[in-house]
Amino acid sequence: MDGGQDGTPCLAILFTDITDRKRTEEALRTSEERFWALATTGGAAIYRMSPDWRIMYHLDPTSLLDGTEEPITGWQAKYLFEEDWQAINQAIERAIRDRIILALEHRVRRADGGIGWVLSRAAPMTGPDGAIREWFGTVIDVTERREAVERMTRSEERLQLALDMGRLGIWDWDIRQGALVWSEEQYRMQGYAPGEVEPSYEAWLARVHPED
Repeated sequence: MDGGQDGTPCLAILFTDITDRKRTEEALRTSEERFWALATTGGAAIYRMSPDWRIMYHLDPTSLLDGTEEPITGWQAKYLFEEDWQAINQAIERAIRDRIILALEHRVRRADGGIGWVLSRAAPMTGPDGAIREWFGTVIDVTERREAVERMTRSEERLQLALDMGRLGIWDWDIRQGALVWSEEQYRMQGYAPGEVEPSYEAWLARVHPED
């Protein structure tokens, strides 16, 4: 407030156009809302880490993992198994050094104390100076898929053990596609070294006694 030429008090008001800034803020808020909606709809939980990964700023709670709203430093002991720390830390160090997206499938300690598997992806968020400000990532529960793969692997190992003990040869012939696959024992039973010939009806017939 100041006086006019005649000494009468007056008030000067300065207006600044902030329309563009408000539009930018609104667009950013809408973009973030859409991203969070997309991530959570896809079954992913969001997490944020410090630039050096020493502090977990935030993790959404899921049916698999307890979340955290407050920054914590002991996140590895809380969520990971100690025997996995080295491999996971090596992947993190490589991502920090090369400034690349971290993508890793690993075990986690479930909220109920059991073992779960997750697919974790995180991207470095940088500032104007190019320095990493934080890591922004998603974690997806892949426990069911991982367990299914492990069951299949065990089943195949048992089948192979039974075949080896019984000295049984197996073959698979896709007549429509003309593709034929022999096991190693099938090669040997036919008198071939494994991989010596391309499996075929003709290769099998060549080993059949002429009288048969």
